[in-house]
Amino acid sequence: MEIKVRNMKSEDIDAIVVIQETILKKKVSAKWKKALKKYIEKDPNGCLVATRNEKPIGFMVGEIKHWGFGLRESGWIEIIGIHPKHMGEGIGKKLGKRLLNYFKKMKVDGIYTAVRWDSGDLLSFFKSIGFD
Repeated sequence: MEIKVRNMKSEDIDAIVVIQETILKKKVSAKWKKALKKYIEKDPNGCLVATRNEKPIGFMVGEIKHWGFGLRESGWIEIIGIHPKHMGEGIGKKLGKRLLNYFKKMKVDGIYTAVRWDSGDLLSFFKSIGFD
């Protein structure tokens, strides 16, 4: 069963909330859902969903920021989530590759994310897609 990556749609939000709640083992707020919808509306090319049999199993949200603290236009990976049942299948790499290609196509100055220093699995993931 092939994994497909496509732009996220508002109709995907409920499935993405389930993924996020499964990862966090708690409910996400209505505010989180509203923020996700705003990301999709602002830049659908920066919001991606990975599907298998058309069912969302992972997602990545990115944003192009046009200014901030001395940075020029830059791409930011804001959030990633892979359903725990599907971790280790290369889904994050597929999502990351597509988002990084989008940022490069948009000729952003740099690509960034923020990760807690003690999140070894996330740090390893970002290193695997080309971050230092």
